[in-house]
Amino acid sequence: MKLIAGALLLGGAIAQSAIACDPDNAGLSLPPGFCASVLVDGVGHARHLAVAANGDVYINTWSSRETDYRNSPGGYLVALRDANGDGRVDLIQRFGPVHQDGSAGGGTGIALLGEALYAEDAGKIVRYRLNAGALVPQAAPEVMLSGLPGEGGDSVHSFVVAPDGVLFVNSGSVTNACQEHKPCPELAWHGGIWRYADKTGQQFSPAERFATGIYNAAALALQPKGLLYATLQAPDGLGAEVFAPVQAVDDFGWPYCYYDAAHGEYVLAREYGGDGAKQGECVVREQPSLVFPAQWAPSAMTFYTAADFPAKYRGGAFVAFGHLLAFVPFSANEVAGGYEVFATGFASHRAAGIAAGPDGALYVADDAKGRIWKITYEGLQQKAQR
Repeated sequence: MKLIAGALLLGGAIAQSAIACDPDNAGLSLPPGFCASVLVDGVGHARHLAVAANGDVYINTWSSRETDYRNSPGGYLVALRDANGDGRVDLIQRFGPVHQDGSAGGGTGIALLGEALYAEDAGKIVRYRLNAGALVPQAAPEVMLSGLPGEGGDSVHSFVVAPDGVLFVNSGSVTNACQEHKPCPELAWHGGIWRYADKTGQQFSPAERFATGIYNAAALALQPKGLLYATLQAPDGLGAEVFAPVQAVDDFGWPYCYYDAAHGEYVLAREYGGDGAKQGECVVREQPSLVFPAQWAPSAMTFYTAADFPAKYRGGAFVAFGHLLAFVPFSANEVAGGYEVFATGFASHRAAGIAAGPDGALYVADDAKGRIWKITYEGLQQKAQR
């Protein structure tokens, strides 16, 4: 009887897994043993996302003049729940300020810490208190930080929240190329990562800058031991995308220096006397842990700490690049070798957000068509049975 019951339980688990994973992996190409499913489609211009301990998913969405989600517009915070446990979202609730008047609005970053939900909204970072059992907050949020720059072409304000509530906030450079905006150094102070205490009512200012010389750090994550890492986007057509730890007073060179993968070093930008090989003051820049090809445009990253994926993935970092997901292996809390491409096949979608859920799955948000994927590991034998 016990054997029969055990077999039934195992069969049920396999059946549930089969239901949860799409036969074609929802169009994605993944390593052997992994599978993907679509939790939901059409939730809006989905940027970053976070997953609660109970499996609820929270997404920050963006609205723009170019995108019209008539049935599920962007510019909201979106909460998702799989109430019946079948691997598909059956409850969607939108909350927070609405930006759907034809002008750009909404936000990028989102994070959970304890019973608090943090989100970026049009130049502010706010904190909502979550009530037990409720999918969406029942009270107005507290404003943690306001005044984030919105001028220029890059208003991405991704952020992470440390276990002690400290905020690390990205604010990209207001210009893509120095020759377009003279004098560039006066504008470039916007490009960097800022550090703010766990308190309300703070204002963005140069005084709290944590690291500088950064064109854009949309992809930020805390390594399990607490060290901040970033995948730094290079300006269009200028240098490689840098993956590196970020510590106080680090300077990554922008706008004076960029990382040239062919030379394996930082070189001086032509606007400041460079010739494509000359290093000048750039010789003092710290070497990155690794680099990705130019113009991959990193948008989000997360560290994987669960035990559900094979051992090689534990402690490593996943990075979303729009057209693919990359994986960076870690060993003894340091990068261990080069990156590998983990997932492709996003086609008309764009992988903009990524989060490792407490259930051991990897969640991916699409800001082109509003799709949310869930990637799990079934194992080679179980995968073959499906």
